[in-house]
Amino acid sequence: TLFRSKGEELSEASVRLSLLEKKLDSASRDADDRVEKIQTKLEETQSLLKKKEKEFEETMDALQADIDQLESEKLDLRQRLNNQSKQTIAGLRGAPSSGVASIVSGIAGGVATGQVMLGGSGPVQVKDSPLLLQKIEALQLSIKHLKHENNRLKASQ
Repeated sequence: TLFRSKGEELSEASVRLSLLEKKLDSASRDADDRVEKIQTKLEETQSLLKKKEKEFEETMDALQADIDQLESEKLDLRQRLNNQSKQTIAGLRGAPSSGVASIVSGIAGGVATGQVMLGGSGPVQVKDSPLLLQKIEALQLSIKHLKHENNRLKASQ
């Protein structure tokens, strides 16, 4: 009976060992599956990260190109403004560009009243001060009066 009970214990231990081995295999397969899923997720995440990094680099390159272009345009506009200011100052020093002189030169030169030709860049609008505009209006009225008086005198001769 001692052998029999030892045999039964051995048999039960063998069955338990077999069940534990099956559980171990099952747990090992589950762990391998989880590791595989995590590895796949990691690879997808790394791939997405590389894609986002590439998009970020492309965006940064495009933004830097835009910044460079805008800086260039800013410098160009500053240069043009500087040149325009110099031409305006030179034009104002050379000959008066407002008042009666501008009206006469505008009528004679084909440029509209209140506009001045600057360096071949086309007519540029010149704003006169209100006081200057008042004087111009008074002079225009005087010119009309003188023309009328001149016509009257010619007619009376």
